[in-house]
Amino acid sequence: MQHSVWLEDAFDRAKQLYLSCYRSIPKSLERSTAHKLMLAMLNGDERFVEPTPQSLLKLTLQTVKDAVMSQFFGDNMEVSIVGDFTENDIESCILDYLGTVGATKKGWASNNSLTSLPGDLSNCLKLVKLHVEGNKLTILCENNQMSWTTLAELNASKNLLISIPENIGILSRLIRLDLHQNRITSIPSSIDGCSSLTEFSMGSRIYIYSSLSSVVLPQLCIVIDARTNMLSSIPEEIGALTQLGTLDLHSNQLKEFLVEACKLQVSVLDLSNNSLSGLPPEIGKGSSWLQLL
Repeated sequence: MQHSVWLEDAFDRAKQLYLSCYRSIPKSLERSTAHKLMLAMLNGDERFVEPTPQSLLKLTLQTVKDAVMSQFFGDNMEVSIVGDFTENDIESCILDYLGTVGATKKGWASNNSLTSLPGDLSNCLKLVKLHVEGNKLTILCENNQMSWTTLAELNASKNLLISIPENIGILSRLIRLDLHQNRITSIPSSIDGCSSLTEFSMGSRIYIYSSLSSVVLPQLCIVIDARTNMLSSIPEEIGALTQLGTLDLHSNQLKEFLVEACKLQVSVLDLSNNSLSGLPPEIGKGSSWLQLL
């Protein structure tokens, strides 16, 4: 399963199937009602409803492959087999497929009093999840360099971190990054290498000041939580985040909202409790917005 065959024509057929499903929604009262209800309940989060044609066009075979393979967990797996198979066939398939799934490494050390992580942890090259929130960490790894290239989820919130590892961009499989409630003063530009990042939380006063102004965030990012900081500006490049669904900037020190940011097709935009003296006329083009605060 770690060496599955990924074909472009099969990928295209799958996209066409989802496209047909989406286009058939208005033809059914039940499906149309359920679709609109889910969108309303989840603030327009497309992860839980049929993907739109626009979202499907933005998908590539590589991004889909990375997202699917990052969810294969080898430990504590339950397999159900239904069909008319001989015992030899089943054993052969188990060896060929399930036997190739590597054991997933996960680490939880939440809510302790850790001031540092052991140096040998850098040797866990198959680490997929790392939860170390609620400690007293000032750095994540020795020499501020990471080695967990397979990491998909990192939660280091509620610590005393003063920086993000400079080479965080090597985490191309990272999907969720939670660093809220720390003392981080800047975000390294290498974060644009986290090409799979969809959720980036740094809210609740982590003292990042105006550091976002020089950072190019991954274009797959769908949630940015930067509430309760001291941000004075946002980068022009934020308008390129085509997948962004939620942008929370409340309780900062923003004095203007960029015209480029009006290009965002977000469902939720929170600009409350800032120092804005006005909004650009282009903000009226945000036809996809469900909440503007």
